[in-house]
Amino acid sequence: MTTKKEAEEKVAETATEMEEKAQKEFEELKKEAAAAMEEAAKKLKNARSKIEGEELEALVKDMEETLQSLLPEKVPDTAEVQETVKAVIHDAEETIKTLAEKEAEVMQEKVETVESFVADHPIASITIAAGAGFLVGLIAAKLR
Repeated sequence: MTTKKEAEEKVAETATEMEEKAQKEFEELKKEAAAAMEEAAKKLKNARSKIEGEELEALVKDMEETLQSLLPEKVPDTAEVQETVKAVIHDAEETIKTLAEKEAEVMQEKVETVESFVADHPIASITIAAGAGFLVGLIAAKLR
């Protein structure tokens, strides 16, 4: 069974992983954009003949299309990331709640079992409690 602390740690790890993934994708996007701009700059630099207005416009348009094709696919929307994090947190809260309810049911069953044993066997219960108290007292006395 997962404890509340473990679930919270899992949520924190998931959020950290998502942030790291977004950061890596952003860094990759920056590298690709830089490469595209560098390529365009090289094309402009290497052009030996006089560039006509239409050729320059086509080159700029090509570079813009390359950059635009990179952006929508690679950069996750902030709202989308927030929604994903909220969903993960909500799932973790539900898991914690479910685990807590199951633990409460198990503890209630154990309490009922002990209560029924004490009700059915009062003398044996008192004897067991006295024996346990005597053993704890002996152990405590020896530890002094």
